[in-house]
Amino acid sequence: MEIKHVFNQADLDRLTQVAIDAYQHTESFGSSVGAIVSVSADYPSQFLAVYADKLSNGYKLHPTMPVDFNQYGGAQFFRCYMVKPEAVQAEELEVIKEKVEKDYRAELRKAYDAHLEAMVAESVSRAERAEAKKAEEKRAKLIEQATKEAVAALGEFNA
Repeated sequence: MEIKHVFNQADLDRLTQVAIDAYQHTESFGSSVGAIVSVSADYPSQFLAVYADKLSNGYKLHPTMPVDFNQYGGAQFFRCYMVKPEAVQAEELEVIKEKVEKDYRAELRKAYDAHLEAMVAESVSRAERAEAKKAEEKRAKLIEQATKEAVAALGEFNA
């Protein structure tokens, strides 16, 4: 059985990098945490005010995502995507890294427990088979001894 519960820094680094990459390309929305936020408003003046507020707080316009203006019936909608400030990203990434490591160690523990359980089960099974074999051999000896005693008491069959 292959041992899969040994800590490997390269595996943790790979998992951490995957989480960082996902964070950097994800929009924060609901319970999803990402480096990107959507800024929207119904009127141009509202949109500019929200946009200016985000800029003053260190947000930057996302370099590749669109700035949208949509009109549905009589309603209009302005939206752009911004990248969170580096300090905010650093804090959120620290939490993400801690979670990745915690989850990785939990998976290692789960693999260890499964391996331990399999080894114990195999050991118990081996011991039970050995005991069953000894019991079978003991029973065979008892049958042989009882047969000898019965033949001695009855004599050989002559018909």
